[in-house]
Amino acid sequence: AGRPPRGGTALAAVSGYTSFIAHAGGPPVMMYLLPQRLPSRVYVATLNAFFLTVNAAKLLPYGWNGQFSAANLAASAMLSPLVPLGVAIGAWLTGRINQRMFYAAAQACLLATGIALLASAGSAP
Repeated sequence: AGRPPRGGTALAAVSGYTSFIAHAGGPPVMMYLLPQRLPSRVYVATLNAFFLTVNAAKLLPYGWNGQFSAANLAASAMLSPLVPLGVAIGAWLTGRINQRMFYAAAQACLLATGIALLASAGSAP
């Protein structure tokens, strides 16, 4: 297997930070993972494990900052039954799409996210 590509720790730190301050942690970790050309299921599982860890680490600071209002928690509770459906659809799609198409879609999503982030940064006060 050898050594992992350089920059993983730095991009993971940037991803965690941007996820905490702006919920925009996807692009840095995708920049690290996409060039590795992991099998699609491994790629998705790695992203899920990474963001499970990042989001779990955010729970206490968000709680201390009062970001879990009753309305926020009610919306989460109302939407949570849809999570298994999303997981099932994602697993179904991941198992049926070929690697080339999977990576083309992931790169297109990364590009679109980057453009959207730049556009929103340009319109910020």
